Amino acid sequence: ENTLYYHQVKAYKQAFPKCDIYLYDEFKKDPTSVLNKIVNSLNLSNIKWNTNLSFNKGTDSIPKNRIAKLILNNKNQYRRFAPKSFRKFMKRSLKQEIEIDNQALSKLRVIFKPEIEKLQKILDHDLSAWLDKY
Repeated sequence: ENTLYYHQVKAYKQAFPKCDIYLYDEFKKDPTSVLNKIVNSLNLSNIKWNTNLSFNKGTDSIPKNRIAKLILNNKNQYRRFAPKSFRKFMKRSLKQEIEIDNQALSKLRVIFKPEIEKLQKILDHDLSAWLDKY
């Protein structure tokens, strides 16, 4: 349910009908434009933005090594013994991409397609890229 946003967005738009909703995809594509829209909607003067940003590539991954999994897991007592810099290094270097088989992907499409289509309508945004992504 945490990944099905339609009902949450609908409730938010009903509670705050004049509130604009911006998608991360829009921000990633053109951060200056999105930030200027937000500033304008708040009736603030324009701001010069530093939009020379790098964004998360969005690759889901898991540690390859069992010890790394143990140290990087948020819900264990061993995590506190590893320095933060060491944990960051391990996250970067000891990851493997997660492969989703076609059968699971098909099931996910069945679940998410109607949700994305409803979101597309309520947000009045073209979310076809979300449908075509996988």
